[in-house]
Amino acid sequence: MLAVLILFYGWCGVVVFYNSEQGMRDFSNLIEGCWTMWICVTTANYPDVMMPSYNENRLSGLFFVSYMILSFFLLMNLILASVVNAYDETIQQRKRFRKENALDNLTRAFYLMDPHDTGRIDRSTIMALFLILNEDYPEIRRLSNDETKLLFAILDKSGTSEISLTEFQDFGNVMLLEFTKESGTENANFLHSFVA
Repeated sequence: MLAVLILFYGWCGVVVFYNSEQGMRDFSNLIEGCWTMWICVTTANYPDVMMPSYNENRLSGLFFVSYMILSFFLLMNLILASVVNAYDETIQQRKRFRKENALDNLTRAFYLMDPHDTGRIDRSTIMALFLILNEDYPEIRRLSNDETKLLFAILDKSGTSEISLTEFQDFGNVMLLEFTKESGTENANFLHSFVA
């Protein structure tokens, strides 16, 4: 639509400004007229491109003002809106892909830690996993013994001291939790009883 508009106004410019200073400078042929109108859309030559003919005849301003309203304020905003919508859709697809990929990786990790296909991982296996993460993956924050017990308790929603596949799929979110230690014996006793 923008290309058609530029072509139409470029042709109109060649016709309207024929044998004028404006016509010889900016609308000498159809290609030159289209080029002038394209630069107008970018606002690099507006309103300078309009001023010679506008000084001669005030009505010629309608040609350029109508063009700017249609091209710059209407069509360019439509183009921008479609680009932003396409970008948003791409971001949403990427988020869905990352979530699906994370679930797939966690599912495969679960079955690797459950070689007998019991559908559950016991506490000692998860604690060994935390130990491996501490030793072999420096990009993951180091977890204290109390923190690993607390993370296991958060994962073990059923309270069976075993982790099911659906519970294990929250592993990534649980690893993002941050803990702060509060002073006071009441809080320390609560933490001790919670992780024990």
